[in-house]
Amino acid sequence: MSEPRPPRRYLSRRLALIYGSLLLLVLAAVLLLVSQVQRAIVTQQLHDDLLLGQGVFQRALEQNQQQLTQAAKVLAADFGFVDAVASRDQGTISSALNNHGRRISADLSLLASLDGQLIADSRDDSANGVFPFPDLLQLARERGAASSIVSLDNKAYQLVVVPVKAPLPVAVVAMGFLIDAAVVNDLQKLTGMQVSIFGRDRHAKTNTETNASTESWQLQASTLTAVQADALKQQMASADMAAVQTLQLGDVPFQSLVTSIGDRDNNEVAVLQRSLDQALAPHRELQRYLLGLGGIALLLALIATVFLARGIVKPLQQLQTAAQRMEAGDYAVNADVSSRDEIGDLAHAFNTMRSTIANREQQILDLAYRDPLTGLPNRTYFTEQLQQALTANIPAVVVLLDIDRFKMINNTLGHALGDELLRAAGARLRALLPDRATLARLGADEYAVLLPEATDRDGRALAEQLAGAMQQPFVAGGQTVDLRASFGYAVTPEDGNRTSAVLRAVDVALYYSRQQRRGIVRFDPALQPFRAEHLSLLGDLRRAVAENELRLYYQPKVNLQGSGHGYCEALVRWQHPTRGFIPPIDFIPFAEQTGDIKRLTRWIVARALGQCREWQQAGMPVNIAINISAHDLLDDSLREFVAESLDRSGVAPERLGLEVTESGFIEEPERAMALLGQLRALGVKLAIDDFGTGYSSLAYLKKLPVQELKIDQAFIRQLRAEGDDAAIVRSTIELGHNLGLQVVAEGIEHQEQAILLRDWGCDRGQGYHFSRPVPADDFRQWLQHAGATLKV
Repeated sequence: MSEPRPPRRYLSRRLALIYGSLLLLVLAAVLLLVSQVQRAIVTQQLHDDLLLGQGVFQRALEQNQQQLTQAAKVLAADFGFVDAVASRDQGTISSALNNHGRRISADLSLLASLDGQLIADSRDDSANGVFPFPDLLQLARERGAASSIVSLDNKAYQLVVVPVKAPLPVAVVAMGFLIDAAVVNDLQKLTGMQVSIFGRDRHAKTNTETNASTESWQLQASTLTAVQADALKQQMASADMAAVQTLQLGDVPFQSLVTSIGDRDNNEVAVLQRSLDQALAPHRELQRYLLGLGGIALLLALIATVFLARGIVKPLQQLQTAAQRMEAGDYAVNADVSSRDEIGDLAHAFNTMRSTIANREQQILDLAYRDPLTGLPNRTYFTEQLQQALTANIPAVVVLLDIDRFKMINNTLGHALGDELLRAAGARLRALLPDRATLARLGADEYAVLLPEATDRDGRALAEQLAGAMQQPFVAGGQTVDLRASFGYAVTPEDGNRTSAVLRAVDVALYYSRQQRRGIVRFDPALQPFRAEHLSLLGDLRRAVAENELRLYYQPKVNLQGSGHGYCEALVRWQHPTRGFIPPIDFIPFAEQTGDIKRLTRWIVARALGQCREWQQAGMPVNIAINISAHDLLDDSLREFVAESLDRSGVAPERLGLEVTESGFIEEPERAMALLGQLRALGVKLAIDDFGTGYSSLAYLKKLPVQELKIDQAFIRQLRAEGDDAAIVRSTIELGHNLGLQVVAEGIEHQEQAILLRDWGCDRGQGYHFSRPVPADDFRQWLQHAGATLKV
């Protein structure tokens, strides 16, 4: 755009001849210019605001949809609800739907069979008919969940549909929020725009001459006045979809944007609008100021011609330049006019307008791209930055960190202090990063760093630097808190050249870091925690448990201090009918992740007690120990199951031992200790497995109702008479005995190790030196022959 012709020379040549007439002409030209620029700015600003408002509107709906989807999945996964659906217990189904709907403030709750027949409907207890949205039902079956904005009974609902599995899909549950006047009023406050929701009502024309169909729109909710809403409804048939347009509602023009809010052939739309008159009102006030200034200037023209010629031209040039730059989208420019007159007032008003518009845009951008708790960029902004780097083929490192045990910190210290820790962690991380790096809070206690122009070495160095910073104590609410974090990182383009692939890679690395307590892990394709074969394997595991395809092996626990070897540990083994032998490491961790570990634990307890009864009836009383998972310690029904299993088997409670690893107490220690206390009250013996490799403190050890410590094989495998392992093992034995506990060493592979442990006072030993895990019949033979004559 060419620079405007400086008015000063033009005014100087004509001023002596036309005096006030020329000044009037200049003022008129200024008014016209400012008016045109202002109108162009307002029109463009409304256009941009509508597009930004559309994004905020869609994100608000997406957040509601995510919340509703999560709530529906919780209901669909509820054991009691699934059992009621499978048995068609209509009363329980209706009660669960209504209760869950009230808890999440849902306005609509439906349950339908897989063939589309309604089973339950929160609107009608009789629940007759078919599910009104078969396409969503089919999507939910295929994808695991489906959602859309739908019209039902001339009302708009935000609806999600998820399958109910037991374990295969048996039905679908749908939950919906009514989009009514309260919702659109909230959306108006969020976007600053008028919001109207319409649903399409299709019907065929009866005119046989045209043989055409017509469409009508039903207004379902609106923030407009009744008259304006009716006028908008009349214009919906001719309105353009997804295009900013001007619609005349009565005598008021509105900049309008019709946007689809459903995934079903644009049958549900939202109309976002801003009044053009209201947007132009501040600018018209500026025009009135200019008119007043012109009148005063005309009166003073005869005595201040030269002064006016010099004092008006330059400020007008600055205003014009600022207006043009604003029109181009540059809001950083300021009209630098220092005169204390009407032109100065105009410039001040112009600058105020510029600042107001810029602030409003910034607020909208902050809402879309910034985390409100920490002030850091959010997931959306981080994803866009990563996409820009990938598009530009810029090599980069993405580091993802997660604060360990943050849920326990929240539960112990409170959410307010937890939020303060999150802010402090974000500030500390931000201070360590170079300017080119992007730090974002992705959600909860998860942070991500994007470092462009970086390599694998840079990524590990950055992760180590951040890990060191997180290890320094934090002070929040007057308390000193130690935090630890797990880190995963990936390098582009080696680990992915698409945004979704990179984020998936770094998620996998973080998952492995948390599971293995590795601290910092770079993505490796071999780390994929779940692959297609694992999913099918878990399905086979459920069948194997149900059909008794698994087998228990037994490994002796030898008394190192004397005779009597009637102790063993039951270990599960799986000989797959087509895949052959599958090691426990290939299915136990995944069973824990999916919750199937509880079913597996109960199978092991029942089978082990049955075997114990057979040996007892054969005159060979044996004490059997069983490993239980950390997930089992959160199962409130475990105590009743163990008690019932002991009663059915007739085995004395003291013959059953339950072993739990130290990490089993980390997530909810108080709840875990309460369950252990209940099991101990039954007479069951309890042991801490893999002692020395977890997080146990002496305070927990003193409180736990256990009778036995098992020293982890990591300290036994290379055990010698001297060295660090020897010091740790001897100290652990002494500690256990001082606390009144029996001490068992696992992983004994050599006679020399067994002798050392015996001399140090270890009570029992377990390992390949004595016997590998063997089937029940082989263990019985070992017990009759090798076990009876075994000497350490």
